Amino acid sequence: MLKLQLKGAVALALLCFLNSPTEAQAILNKVKSAAKNKAANAIFGDNDTPSTPSASEGDERSGRPMNNTSGGLITTPPDVGKSIATAESSFSDKKYGEARYALQQAIVGIEMEMGNKVMESLPKKVAGIDFVKESDKVTSTGMAFVGLTIFREYYNDDKAVDITVANNSALLMSANMYLTNPAYTSGQENIKSVTVQGFRGVMEFSEYDGYKLSVPLGQTSIAIMKMVNFPDESTALKVSDAFDLAGIQKQLGDKIN
Repeated sequence: MLKLQLKGAVALALLCFLNSPTEAQAILNKVKSAAKNKAANAIFGDNDTPSTPSASEGDERSGRPMNNTSGGLITTPPDVGKSIATAESSFSDKKYGEARYALQQAIVGIEMEMGNKVMESLPKKVAGIDFVKESDKVTSTGMAFVGLTIFREYYNDDKAVDITVANNSALLMSANMYLTNPAYTSGQENIKSVTVQGFRGVMEFSEYDGYKLSVPLGQTSIAIMKMVNFPDESTALKVSDAFDLAGIQKQLGDKIN
């Protein structure tokens, strides 16, 4: 009723100034079509834009049950032998897409086997700190520049250590950039080149993250160790000695630089 009264009032006002009802109605329609702001829409009750859900409507949709009982995906590595056999048969049948996918799955299976061997070789305690079994991760994509990654961490209430070993990964590129270009480290207060267990590496420090040691283990592999709340550089380097870098390199089949 209020809207009808308002429309009538506007039309009547226009009639007072214009010569004919037709002309007034035409102007009224132009005003309505040009009404883009909320005030005009409120007057004429026209809204060409789709309505957006109200907060209460959103809450109703968000009332769906949250997942809290499912067990996740099965992480069993692909069967290498079966994948290779599938690749061979698919190639013979000229199903090249299936052959390529099967080969990628075979590579994932091989990398996961390598990664699990490396994981088994890592110490269960470093600097008196036990490892966190739930955090152990071995991942592989079977693709270059992403490759194989092994992660383990150790922490207690005061200190933390973690190691990431990567093979065929882009992570290697940044460390090599510093090692092959001394200009990147010279003059920088919080980064320097170091030698660890016979390997050249890069040591970094930040007040927030502590010490970070990146050590290339050949042409395609790297070990990155982070040490939090250790008092100084020499102590952090001693902590890194807990990891058998040459053994990891051998497990990955990498070559000496």
